[in-house]
Amino acid sequence: MQENFEDALKAVLVHEGGFVTHPDDPGGATNRGVTLTVFQRHFPGADVDALRGITDGQVANIYHVDYWSACRCDELAAGIDYAFFDQAMNSGPSRSIRWLQQAVDAGVDGVIGPETIRLANAASASVAVERMCDERLSFMQAPRGGRQWTIFGRGWARRVAEVRLGATALAEGRPINAPHPPPQLNRTLRLGDTGNDVRVLQAALAVPETGRFDDATDAAVRAQKEEDGLVVDGLAGQRTLRAIGLSPLASHQASRSHQWRAKLHTCPNNDCPSTTSWTRS
Repeated sequence: MQENFEDALKAVLVHEGGFVTHPDDPGGATNRGVTLTVFQRHFPGADVDALRGITDGQVANIYHVDYWSACRCDELAAGIDYAFFDQAMNSGPSRSIRWLQQAVDAGVDGVIGPETIRLANAASASVAVERMCDERLSFMQAPRGGRQWTIFGRGWARRVAEVRLGATALAEGRPINAPHPPPQLNRTLRLGDTGNDVRVLQAALAVPETGRFDDATDAAVRAQKEEDGLVVDGLAGQRTLRAIGLSPLASHQASRSHQWRAKLHTCPNNDCPSTTSWTRS
């Protein structure tokens, strides 16, 4: 439904961190869910630095043109539109159309045509959402002999679970209730640190919220850094925090990207200790 785009976009972006690049991620360099390939399609000649500085307006336009409009989400029932939108931008429109068609017992051809839309809107939206999410999760668990699932699976599964809940809520006439963006942290955290910011980090990593940066937190940080393609150590610095949405950079990236790029060359392991130490270049 047309009126659901803004809320759906907000919900999708909760799951999209800042700039990351990982050798096992088939999308390559990505910022806020937009890959370099997609970005260059809209802005020919753009490089990785330009992708780092992508603006809110550019993100919204790309998502609307390439995914929401391309998949005709305006014409789909509430709930189905959001689940379909999220999986289309995450796994590609063609594959996602097939999942939708399987979910509503339409002919599977990867084309979002009038018959697919008719069957989708005639189906139980809640049931269709369940089926789409099941297909999506099954697909995620299989690529490259399970290697990608081993690296990224925890985050992928969490995303599908939250989309399932949000889309079901929409289908039942309730708000998406997307997870609220977590608090933003400004200091590097490491083994032995204590405080509420450690609790925030632990909540984001799904480890016991003891308020002390303990061995379990250290292991979770290392696993998260491997997942995000960062140097694997026990430091939760600004680049690590940004990748999981806990850094102010996630919301102010466009205006401060030139500062971030300058600091990349001076911070150990590209993991800056605090935004307060940055200098304007």
